[in-house]
Amino acid sequence: DLDVDLIALQDVRSATKADRLLQAKLVHHVAAFDLAIYSRYPIVQWDRVAFPGDSGRIGFIWADVLLPEGDTLRVVNVHLVSTDVDLREAKSEQAKAGWWQSAKLLLRRMVRRAEPRSVQAGALAAWWSESPRPVVVLGDFNDVPTSATHRRLRDLGSDSFAQAGAGWGSTYRGLRLVPLRIDWIWTSGPWKAVEHRVVKQTWSDHNPVLV
Repeated sequence: DLDVDLIALQDVRSATKADRLLQAKLVHHVAAFDLAIYSRYPIVQWDRVAFPGDSGRIGFIWADVLLPEGDTLRVVNVHLVSTDVDLREAKSEQAKAGWWQSAKLLLRRMVRRAEPRSVQAGALAAWWSESPRPVVVLGDFNDVPTSATHRRLRDLGSDSFAQAGAGWGSTYRGLRLVPLRIDWIWTSGPWKAVEHRVVKQTWSDHNPVLV
């Protein structure tokens, strides 16, 4: 029910009911690597970029969106290597061991996956630094704002939460008492965030970010 012009989703399955509903509303659509970009406005070109080596996820996708006023917005959708935990598993751990122990287990998983995430973030940053036009990056980064991943991307863009967010901005629902903001939107060049909010829902272990 959100009135949005563009949506970037991760872990997408094509030809599902949700996919068909989104394509009916946002008719311009590209997908690869279980990633999808849905746009109200025409996509004039797009491509996929593979991550180097076997670092978990396959890559990211980008699309140039032609806006009504004639500007072209370059959008990236990315999903960095996960912590291999889902909402049911997190709730089960929290019920058995308590929220503090569950939080420590999750953080250990994040640390174990830090090296492949670093490779992926480096590949994204290298591509971004060579883009001929400003980029807006949306994705599930599976990392926290104090991480090396976040510091690396801060050299190229601005986190929408830092621009227009408030509170904890937590996006991961698996640990009720531990706020984790691991889904980020980055702007660069003339593009600035004037609003940032996290949308509460129950159908995913990540709450979406609306900017």
